[in-house]
Amino acid sequence: MILSLKRHEATVMIFVLCLDSETKHIIDVLALEGVYTTHIEELVTREPRLSTARKDRSRRAFIWTITPLWIRDVLFTRATTEMTSYVDADLYFFSSANGLLDELGKDSISLIPHRFSENIEQQIIRSGIYNVGMMTFRRTTLSAAALDWWSNACLAHCEEFPDGKVFGDQKYLDGWGERMDGTKVINNVGANLAPWNINQYGVTLHEGKVMVDETQLIFYHFHGVTILASRILHTGMRIRKSDANIIYVPYAQAIDNAYKMIWNVDKHFRCGITKVTLRTLLRWLYYRQFRFISA
Repeated sequence: MILSLKRHEATVMIFVLCLDSETKHIIDVLALEGVYTTHIEELVTREPRLSTARKDRSRRAFIWTITPLWIRDVLFTRATTEMTSYVDADLYFFSSANGLLDELGKDSISLIPHRFSENIEQQIIRSGIYNVGMMTFRRTTLSAAALDWWSNACLAHCEEFPDGKVFGDQKYLDGWGERMDGTKVINNVGANLAPWNINQYGVTLHEGKVMVDETQLIFYHFHGVTILASRILHTGMRIRKSDANIIYVPYAQAIDNAYKMIWNVDKHFRCGITKVTLRTLLRWLYYRQFRFISA
């Protein structure tokens, strides 16, 4: 994600929350320009309520709990710019995201809906209207109030498995678009293309640009991807062959290049690479629940 964003936005400042010391060490040694790291324990020290939350929920639920507190910490204590965007680590940028900041206008918060394909629209009940993958906040009192409310909600209840009302950090956002003044819903189909919505669009290559219908792809959300080796990915969801070639193959190449950079720092690093059993592979084959992508 970092390298793809830097390729299109060379001067952007990126604040990375590292969930372990190994990740922080590698990023620090790589010394990428404009990339700053924070260890999770530093955030826990600044926000002691996270220490309590970590004891009463799963690791996955705890990571979801962190989201609004990390955004608030960066927006009001670290960033020097008026606006800060949160981005998930499994995004990959195919072009500049500056247009999304322009689309925010004078509003304080931007949200991107899931835009589920028709055959899985029922997922909105489980996962919510909006996806947390990328959100932008302007440094305003409205953003502060929204982040405080969201933080308190996640600290109180951030279930790993949805109960119809809560789905991690995400479903809390359902009412923001309509209920909260100063919130802008981004409907650019080039933003947050993902396995759950790609089938309703035509994806093509035009003069070296990836197009989603008539709109240039800004970023893709590689939800569900499993890295089986530095050059081999499992898509996790059914993907059209043409989409795999246009979108997933470049991502596999980028993953391979990233591992090569990391191995110059630590040749034993294997974080992110998943070992799967023969039984799992056979199940994927039987149900056709995969597409292997090789760089």
